[in-house]
Amino acid sequence: MFVMIATAVTAGLHAAAQTEQAREIWQHVSELFAAAHVSAGARVADVGAGDGFLTVRLASAVGPSGKVYAVDIDEKVLGGLRHRKADAHIANVDVVVGGEGDPHLPADALDAAFIVNAYHEMPKGVAVLERVLAALKPGGRLVLCEPVPRTANQTRAAQMSDHVLDPALILDDLRAAGFQIVDRQDAFAMNFGGTKFGFIVARRP
Repeated sequence: MFVMIATAVTAGLHAAAQTEQAREIWQHVSELFAAAHVSAGARVADVGAGDGFLTVRLASAVGPSGKVYAVDIDEKVLGGLRHRKADAHIANVDVVVGGEGDPHLPADALDAAFIVNAYHEMPKGVAVLERVLAALKPGGRLVLCEPVPRTANQTRAAQMSDHVLDPALILDDLRAAGFQIVDRQDAFAMNFGGTKFGFIVARRP
């Protein structure tokens, strides 16, 4: 019985690792990091960190001299992320409990920030972006990667309910928050379900 349980757990972990490896490829993680100029020693934030998919990869990219702030508002999700961090012996990640309109990041401290597949879940998006801007050093970059609507002319509320967001709306929010736009690609990536992901790079002036 115990052997069967151990085998099932091992198989589950292996399947999860394979799924994350596939996601790393289709979501072009290396390109996301390059766009944000992530390098060893950098201080970065993963806002809307979820299960830590991006967080653990950022932790490796910035190395022991760097720092990753993994932010989410869901305590249960963050509990899982803390376990993942402990199991992988990751020492350069701070898990942060964010607020609906405030990711609770240190001011003028970050070289880069990421919001990946999470901005469409933020009803106070501009407030979050303003706080991210304040947390970035001058010239620091924010990379957003969000699913794009398949149906045109939906209201913002309808898009958010469908877990997507038009890149044009995100650009408006970024400019309202004080960001400068560096790059925009509306068909940057596509998942296995056929959903396209847009990609926007912005910077603090």
